[in-house]
Amino acid sequence: MSLIGALNAGKSALAVSQAAIQTTGNNIANVGNADYTRQNARITAGKDQQFRPGIFLGTGINLEGVQRSIDEALEGRLRGSISDNEAASTLEQWLGRVESVFNELTDQDLSTQLSTFFNSWSNLANKPQDVGLRQVVVQNGASLASWINDLRGQLGELKADVDNRMTALTANADQVAGKIAKLNSEIVLNEAGSGGEANGLRDQRDGLLKELSQLMDVQAKVQGNNGYSVYVGSEPLVINGDNRGVALRQDTNADGELASTVVFKANDGEIRVAGGQLGALDDARGKIDSFIDQLDALAGSLVFELNKLHSSGQGLEGLNNVTSTNVVDDATAALNDDKSGLDFKPANGSFVVHVKSKTSGLTTSTLVEVDLDGLNADDTTLNELTTALDDIADISATSAGGTLNIKTDSNDVEISFSQDSSGVLASLGIGTFFNGTDARTISLNQTLKESPRCSRSP
Repeated sequence: MSLIGALNAGKSALAVSQAAIQTTGNNIANVGNADYTRQNARITAGKDQQFRPGIFLGTGINLEGVQRSIDEALEGRLRGSISDNEAASTLEQWLGRVESVFNELTDQDLSTQLSTFFNSWSNLANKPQDVGLRQVVVQNGASLASWINDLRGQLGELKADVDNRMTALTANADQVAGKIAKLNSEIVLNEAGSGGEANGLRDQRDGLLKELSQLMDVQAKVQGNNGYSVYVGSEPLVINGDNRGVALRQDTNADGELASTVVFKANDGEIRVAGGQLGALDDARGKIDSFIDQLDALAGSLVFELNKLHSSGQGLEGLNNVTSTNVVDDATAALNDDKSGLDFKPANGSFVVHVKSKTSGLTTSTLVEVDLDGLNADDTTLNELTTALDDIADISATSAGGTLNIKTDSNDVEISFSQDSSGVLASLGIGTFFNGTDARTISLNQTLKESPRCSRSP
């Protein structure tokens, strides 16, 4: 080797060592950068030169490149863990808020309200002539209905909060996905024909992927020619330099409430988010919807079952004039047919109408059949029920606008009902304790507010 060759070998060693030291210094400088990946200088020996036949001498060292020390498979698992952790903590947070709404670990909760309400009925059953106990029943009924209304309202507000949070996070996810798409283009441009890697840009992209994984479950796939795509489930969100976009579509359901769906901006197709904060929020929203449905079902059952007992119960005063509170859409349709429009469907059975003279104390009882067996096409309609009631002496029955009105022919007569095996009185809303059909609409019958003596003991 010539003197020049020896000097060149030393020169290459100094230059490469300087680059290696600079790489190490860069690693130290970025020790506090969470998105930084440690870099290594890839050093190889220079091409040997023949000194004489059979003898080859080295020419120094070469810096082949600076590469990141990264395991892409491990990074993918890390992003999955980040997504799972964010989903778990977010769901815990929102279910904790649901728990605080129900407040079941205290005596200020729904179960306590129900117990208080039914205990007042038990007390009234033991002393049915006590006006004070009837007032307590009415007050507790109003309190229970108000409590259920408030609980339903709080759950609705909580669901609206989830929607607002989802709106903010989808906008954030769309912004991050857009940045990833832009970086994809920059990386391809910087690495084109160089054979090396744009480590800084790749670190930025990995950091954004971790940020995106906090919001939703994502998978990154490397494709040919430095192609890079990000998937949510099996659907691509980012394809190389193109971002399909993330948005929150809000539709109005039959109850007038918003139903939120995470979609792609590009085609409005649904994104099935299973992880991250967005996935947890979607899960929490579904659970809140389920709680609302259960509360509505509880309120509906409470209304109908209690009304069936109350409409057949006996008050301290009879009725002179009563109008159904529930409207029948089709007075010619069977009362248990969907065409009737009744939320609570009556069944085949009967009930007894008692007509009492206040002067003589004489009571006349009449059995009214409610034919809803589905046979012979003669099931009872509102018009037919009205006719049957109007045929009873000393009372008149009319129907108009889908409501049934029953009144006595004189002030000396009062009416009451009993033994309603059909539930038709409760279905129509005659002599009921509660109005409404669900947690949003349940309320105390206004008549009982004005006159607790009209409350009926089963």
